[in-house]
Amino acid sequence: MSESGAGGPGAVPPHPASAATANAHAFVQRLIDLGLQHAVLSPGSRNAPIAITLAQAAELNLITLHVRIDEREAAFLALGLSKHSDIPALLCCTSGTAAVNFAPAVVEAFYAKVPLVVLTADRPEGAAARGASQSIEQTGLFAPHTVANLTIGTGADTVASADRARIAWNASRGPERGPAHVNFHLAEPLLAPSDVWPRLVPPQASDGTAAVVPAAAPAPHLQAAVPPLPALGARPLLVIGDVPHHDQSAVESSLAAAAQLGVPVLMEPTAGPRNAQVSIRHHSLVSDALAAGATSVLTVGRFGLGRHLRRLCQQAPVHVCFAAAGSGADPFATAEAVLPISAIGQVLHRDLTSDSLDPDWLAQWQAADTAAHRRLTETLDAWTGLPTGLHTASEVLRAARVTDALVFAAASRSIRDVDLVADFDGPQVLANLGVNGIDGLISSAAGVASATGRKVLLLIGDIAFLHGSNGLLTPRDESQPDLTVVVSDDNGGAIFSDLEQGAQEYSPWFERVFGTPHDRDLVAVARGCGIDAVLVQDINSLREQLNRESTGMRVVVVRTARRLESRDLRAALRKS
Repeated sequence: MSESGAGGPGAVPPHPASAATANAHAFVQRLIDLGLQHAVLSPGSRNAPIAITLAQAAELNLITLHVRIDEREAAFLALGLSKHSDIPALLCCTSGTAAVNFAPAVVEAFYAKVPLVVLTADRPEGAAARGASQSIEQTGLFAPHTVANLTIGTGADTVASADRARIAWNASRGPERGPAHVNFHLAEPLLAPSDVWPRLVPPQASDGTAAVVPAAAPAPHLQAAVPPLPALGARPLLVIGDVPHHDQSAVESSLAAAAQLGVPVLMEPTAGPRNAQVSIRHHSLVSDALAAGATSVLTVGRFGLGRHLRRLCQQAPVHVCFAAAGSGADPFATAEAVLPISAIGQVLHRDLTSDSLDPDWLAQWQAADTAAHRRLTETLDAWTGLPTGLHTASEVLRAARVTDALVFAAASRSIRDVDLVADFDGPQVLANLGVNGIDGLISSAAGVASATGRKVLLLIGDIAFLHGSNGLLTPRDESQPDLTVVVSDDNGGAIFSDLEQGAQEYSPWFERVFGTPHDRDLVAVARGCGIDAVLVQDINSLREQLNRESTGMRVVVVRTARRLESRDLRAALRKS
């Protein structure tokens, strides 16, 4: 979707003192009318009328405003605010390279199906081509990673500006969800005199009550009849990966059907708590031994954290994917069919019956899982060195369950450690798995904590922590989210030790180009940002810190075992 904003017949002209002020007010007021709750702002000059309008809205308690000086971190904060609530946050910055810093979070939001309204202030049309300061070509800057691209021109009036807000909001909340970009050309004078500024008002419906705008209904094609499928056989498997927040009902229906039928379920961490009736907790440890017996694999959402799932899909006689609207869900190109995610319950009930299934199939997986759980527990308990990432992940999950906290796991090693050690009925786990990057993880977790009002435990590695440490920078007047950042510090990139480049033959070059040891005091880094931080070097101390009552943001750095020791421990678990 791409539209340009210009006035039409009967349009209300902007205030003569400043068209920029009037149009900014109209845009923000319309978003408030539609249900805007959170806005994230990075300061600048060109976005001044939007910034002051947002500050006024916050002063009137119409929205919650978050100000961040780093645009990349601001964008990931907005992503986190929208991720769990499924309500778009507004993200705003000034012109030029400031806008480019939004790109990683916009891309993540696009692939993870997180709604966002991204507003980039711009100079008048043609400014970049004329060589104007702090100007680049911003139209379509984030394409093709947006669900809408809109422009508000300098000739637009308040009706057109408000209409662009409506289109962007509705597009971001549409069946495919995602970021909608509005590029806002603003000409000087940017600010009208304060005594003639329009007044913001609470959202009102036509009957005078507070307006409530529902999310868009599923697109018609998602409700179409499901075609016949190849026979699923007597030993099917269900794999549930990362599913957008607005499609969580698909997870619930598939789990309910699997429990009724007795189908083994392999759940990745963000799929939800592992169901004790049918979920295989430690599927990465047992899959290779049992997968050859599978007659079919049904996958729900985006998946593929472990290579065992690739092998499973490649050798299964039948693979059927169930994908969220606009989302890819066949990472290994192995599926005979890709169906709407809403069809999973229908297929399970239509194509499978209890009488047609092997009665021992689920029991085989559960027996192997029980043995793997015993082996994992004994191995972790017998460990006498510094904690590994597996120990740290296990303690974070335990603490979250006790305190009813949410867990946000960094992509790369952290989310895979959670996947390996997660038990039944654990806490809810979130992660940025749209593109599995390590950008902005502290800010994303902070956004989730702010939007939900719940405590969040972020499990993150040392490289990702340093990469996103600007997420610790909260301006003095901003409230802090209830976020505990648990850093697994093994002085480098742990995930690479488990991959091909970790082989002995590449050791002469490994540390420089993959391990990248930083030798930094991460406690000092956190304290330098004004954040309470502590170092722990054993499980009891970690448990004590996680049990400590606290509010606001704090950092717990866990000095963990060397990367090769942790790698060898994981390898031993898979071989035994």
